[in-house]
Amino acid sequence: MKGVVPLRNRRDDIPLLAMYFVQKLSKKTGRNVTMIGKYVLEQFMSYDWPGNIRELEHVIERSILLSDSDILTQVHLSSRKQQGSTRRAENGHYWYK
Repeated sequence: MKGVVPLRNRRDDIPLLAMYFVQKLSKKTGRNVTMIGKYVLEQFMSYDWPGNIRELEHVIERSILLSDSDILTQVHLSSRKQQGSTRRAENGHYWYK
């Protein structure tokens, strides 16, 4: 699409978009997640988001479904797209706390 700025170039929008998706998807899934942990938000801010806003939405939905708390404290992002330093799991993906 011409004229669409990638999410990786609009990092300032990520916190607002992430909270919007947390509210929307918590309601949709029947979960009571109301906040995003600081470290998770840092991971969102440093990730490249090659799938753009749809990828952000799907990552948040998956994280909500796997969460056992009202705060997102873990997020699962693909290892080949992550910029920051993290811990690698055996399956080649990263888990953030």
